[in-house]
Amino acid sequence: MQMPDSEFKIPFDASLYPVRELKAGNLTCLYENGNLRGIRKEKTEILRMIYSAVRDEYWDTAHYTIENENIEQTEKNFRISYTAVYHYLSVVYQADILIEGRDDDTIAFTMNGKALSAFKRNRIGLCILHPVKECKGIPVTIKNAAGENDQRSFSNTISPHQLFTGIRQMNWMTRHHIEASLLFEGDVFETEDQRNWMDESYKTYGTPLTLPMPVSIAAGERMQQRVILKISVPPSDSPAGLIPPITGIAEKVPFPKIGIARNGWPGSLSSEEIILLRKLPFEQYRVEIYFGNANWKEELLTCISEARQLETKLELILFFTPSFESEIKDLLVQMKGGEKYIESILPLYSESQVTPDFLLEYCYPVLKKTYPAIQLGYGTDGYFTELNRQRPGGEPFDFVSFSCHPQAHAKDTRTLLENLAALPEIIETIRSFTKKPIAVSPVTFSKRKKPDEANGIVREDPADIRQKQWFGAGWTLLCLYFLHGADRISIYKTNGESGILDNGVGGPIYKMLSVLKVFQPVGMQLENDGTGMKITFENGQDRKLIFLLAPEYGNGNSGNNK
Repeated sequence: MQMPDSEFKIPFDASLYPVRELKAGNLTCLYENGNLRGIRKEKTEILRMIYSAVRDEYWDTAHYTIENENIEQTEKNFRISYTAVYHYLSVVYQADILIEGRDDDTIAFTMNGKALSAFKRNRIGLCILHPVKECKGIPVTIKNAAGENDQRSFSNTISPHQLFTGIRQMNWMTRHHIEASLLFEGDVFETEDQRNWMDESYKTYGTPLTLPMPVSIAAGERMQQRVILKISVPPSDSPAGLIPPITGIAEKVPFPKIGIARNGWPGSLSSEEIILLRKLPFEQYRVEIYFGNANWKEELLTCISEARQLETKLELILFFTPSFESEIKDLLVQMKGGEKYIESILPLYSESQVTPDFLLEYCYPVLKKTYPAIQLGYGTDGYFTELNRQRPGGEPFDFVSFSCHPQAHAKDTRTLLENLAALPEIIETIRSFTKKPIAVSPVTFSKRKKPDEANGIVREDPADIRQKQWFGAGWTLLCLYFLHGADRISIYKTNGESGILDNGVGGPIYKMLSVLKVFQPVGMQLENDGTGMKITFENGQDRKLIFLLAPEYGNGNSGNNK
């Protein structure tokens, strides 16, 4: 294959909700699909977002439609009212929303809700997102319902637990001397660090996690919440108006080792799929083996054969049962002769979110004695928050591992782009408790797994069409850049609806990766000129490969629900 052209422009083909700019005195914000985004005083972002949410017993967010929307706007005031109707499986819920912005630098967001069906919920109410860049490390005064004040701070590294609890009011001063306050009504609020779930924000929300959940909601049950934002504008000669635009060239970083995840069992890759996948720059092949599956031995042999044909090595994710001692013995036998195709093993346990100490203490010396070259890890198949809450102790391990996707709390296109900035924060936090190599495995575009209690199975979210678009290719490039602190990254799946290949055909992500395979990059750099982004790859031979990404923001077609 010939060396690729030096420059590619990636079209922005994902839909965006239309936005409307509003002012409340000295505050500006964007109104988008019922929510307020980017609440600012000039270039200082005060809040990232205020929105309403209905989340079921599995933490899935109910989609909604907007009815009876009315927007009144003057130069420095606005008033928005609408009815949000939420539908998701058994959830049918209705909320009357009133959003008011006044010329005294105040914004009030009110939600009056009513259940139209009986269902189980984990949370219903208002959520406030605080921007990490503006808030990181900033002192906050928390006032509780009794009127008592507590001096706290937004965390620097990612906090594994709630930052603030029992909130009636919170007050803080931005880095640019703007005083801000939030007053909460209708529920007990608390704040968590959403970077745990690959969200670039801190979130203040109603209904504390310490309360029992899920909660059964009866048809006709009502609730009301209100949040009021107020700022005090600094004198005109303060630093508030002197913030430079967020542009520039980021540091040059190494290109990471990347891999791909197997679609699953039963079935194996076809010879045609093997040929296509060999044209991509994958250095590991992620495979999940469940010892509770009676066919696991056959599956492992098939995966070893596929790794050999793909000219790569296996990244084994092993799910042990309480019979792990005998399973490890069987594994050692089954691996014999194929060990040279196995790069690493992450041992997990069927009854634990994170590798339990007893499992690692038992299997590490046994596996290392027989196969010393294979790396053995500690971590989770779930969100980073699980690893952050159960950090490794003194047990031996060679690397840490976690998975991520950008849609844990919201699905709209703008949020997906914003959330990429949380990835370096995750890497930084891991580096605060271990210097061992980091495996991000896998990165997916949407949620991979969620329980289905009624049927006793684990099911996946439907495939997201944006993964198949050029937007998905651009998002993937950005993801690889922002995860440059990791030692290896496994992405997506081989085939199927959420795979890189779909019915034997490779879409934009495949085409982009095949270009990188030929180019063989060793380094990359990100540049943001305020209107778009440019990622430049270098291959150590004085050649550069440039991907130009279209602007992130703007008025687009509506389409992707929150």
